[in-house]
Parts: sequence; C-alpha cells; structure tokens
Amino acid sequence: MREGESMRKQKARELAVLILALLLGLSLTIGSAAAASVSQKKADLKKGRARESALVDKIQGLEDNISRTEGSIAGLHARIRTTQAVIKQNEAAINRQKKALQSANEDLDDRLCAIYKMGSIGFLDVIFSARSASDLLENVEMVRSIYQNDRKIVRRVQTGYQSLKKKQAALQAQQSRLRSQQASLQEKEKTLASRRKDLTAQRKAVSAGNARLAVEIDQLEEEARALDKTVAAYGRNREGSSAGSAGSSRGSSGSSRGSGGSQNTGGAMMWPVAGSITCGYGSRICPIHGPEFHTGIDIAASYGQAVVAARAGTVMQAGANGGYGNSIIIYHGGGISTLYGHNSSVAVSVGAHVRKGQKIAAAGSTGNSTGVHCHFEVRVNGSCVNPMNYLY
Repeated sequence: MREGESMRKQKARELAVLILALLLGLSLTIGSAAAASVSQKKADLKKGRARESALVDKIQGLEDNISRTEGSIAGLHARIRTTQAVIKQNEAAINRQKKALQSANEDLDDRLCAIYKMGSIGFLDVIFSARSASDLLENVEMVRSIYQNDRKIVRRVQTGYQSLKKKQAALQAQQSRLRSQQASLQEKEKTLASRRKDLTAQRKAVSAGNARLAVEIDQLEEEARALDKTVAAYGRNREGSSAGSAGSSRGSSGSSRGSGGSQNTGGAMMWPVAGSITCGYGSRICPIHGPEFHTGIDIAASYGQAVVAARAGTVMQAGANGGYGNSIIIYHGGGISTLYGHNSSVAVSVGAHVRKGQKIAAAGSTGNSTGVHCHFEVRVNGSCVNPMNYLY
C-alpha cells in the first residue's frame, strides 16, 4: 500500500518536473531571443549614438561657419554704410562742382556775347587804341589777362568734367562690388541655415530613436534578469524533486541510479562536436553585432555533423530560439545547464532524458550565424560561465 502511494508521488513529481521543463523551455526560448535582441539593439544604439555625435559635430561646424559668415556680413554692412556716406559726400561735392562749372560757363557765355555785340572791336583794336606807352602796356596786360582767364575757364571745365566722370565710375563700381558681395554672403547664410535645419531635424530623429532603443534595452535586460531567476528556480525545484524521489526510493533496490542520468551533477563535460574553437568566451568583435560579450564558445563543424550532449540530463528547450537558431538546452542538475546553438536540425524533444554523448542535433548555421558551427554555452543558475572550465 505504501509502496503504491510512493510510486504515485514519484510519478506526480516527475510529471510536475516535465510540465515545468516544458514551461521553462518556452520561457528560455523567449528569454534567449530577448538576449539576442538586446545584443542587436545595443549595437544599434551604439551606432545611433555615434551617428548622433557625428551630427552634433556637423551642426557645430555649421554654427561656426554661420557665425563667421554673419561676422563677414556685419563687416560688409559697415563698409556699405561707410561707402554710402562717402557717396553722399561726393554727390554733394559733385553738385557744388556742377554749380561752379555752370557759373563759370555762364560768365564765359556772357563775355562772348558782349564781344559779339561789340562787332569789329577785337584785341588789335584794344591794343592800337592806346594813346601812350602807358596805355599800350595796360591794354596788352588786359588782353593777356583775358586770354589767361579764358584758358583757366577751359581747363577748369575740362578738369571738373573728367574728375566728375572718374568719381562717378569709381563709386558705381564700388557700389556694385559691395552689393554683389552682400548678395553672395546672404545666399551663403541662407544655404547654411537650411543645412543646419536639416541636420538638426536628423539629430532630433536619431536622438528620439536612441531614446527608444535605450528603453527597449532596459526592458529586455529586465526580461533577461527574470529569465535568470526562472532558470535558478527551475534548478532548485528540479533538485528538490530529485531529492524527494531519491528519498522515497531509498532502501528499495537502488533503481534510481538508472533514471536517465538527470541527477548527474558531477564529472567533466565532453565536447559537443569534434572541432577547433573559432571564437572564445568573453568580449569580442561580432561580425554581425560588433563589440559584445560572447556568452559561450564557437566550435567549427561541418554541415550535418552530429552534435552530442556534453553530459546526461533533461532537455529543457528544443527548436527555434531567436538569434540562437535551432538550439537545445539541457539541464544537468546542480543548477547547471548547457546550450547548443545554430543547429540545422534537432533530434530530441523537451522533457526527454539524454545520455552523455547522445546525438541531440545536427550542426548548421541557423539564427544569427556567419557559418556552420556549434555555439556551446554552460550556465550555472541561469548565468553564463566559461565552458572551458567544464570541458575535457
């Protein structure tokens, strides 16, 4: 009677462990995918922050350029104001010169009109009309004075005219140059401002994307921490169940030793595939994600090569698993579990008991992989450790 009750309790424990393994397998699949997603998002966030930093540098360069351009425009405005003041002064001088020339021309016209009205009276008449030597000298001096005055008037008219033309041409050229420079600088300022606006909008979008990624990473890392706790809880429950099963069957016939090996917590692990290590445990430069922490080791393999259990245990997860591709997770007892990733196919199912060295999958390159290999992890209470400390 008691033996039958003991058998029922043991079967109930085993059924509970199997159900827990199935649920945990689903949890590990989600959690492992979350871990791969965290790695990818961290890589994306690093690229996003680098891009944001580059945009900040570009915007700062544009700000400096705009500042220099605005300084040039301000200096040009000052020169334009100065030139306009000079132009105004020159225009006033030109107007005065025009009036002087006009007055001189009017005086000359009046004298010529007077000579014309005198008819035949000319210079010779003035000279020969002298009655004495004194009159003659005075008349000659008067003629010479009139002649020199005529020449001065002509020279003044010609000089004033030429000066007016030169000043006008110089002022027009200077004004044209200043206006051209002003237009060029204003166009440059407009282009720089437009470029700054575009880069600022890009930076805003990138910054918002980075903020979203940071939030998503925090959420995924929280899920990963929850997964570690779940694995640890599974280990405790599994060990408790195993201990209860061993206690209930202690003294019967020692048959618990042949229950599939899931209680095996000691001994070294065998290599899951025969091959060289292509990437070790720890920090590395991933060809897909860039800088990251490699949670296991990558072992070279040929496509379809048998992947075997490193130690006896119970299958917790089997099948598609996010970035790990087709993977297997085996619980070995004592809080220790192993993961075999990127397989082309799996040969076991969740809840199955496997022997050390038993084929559990075929090597491949599924998930986030750049070539055929076996990704092998060892975890203690859900936290990854260096597999090299367990392999022989």
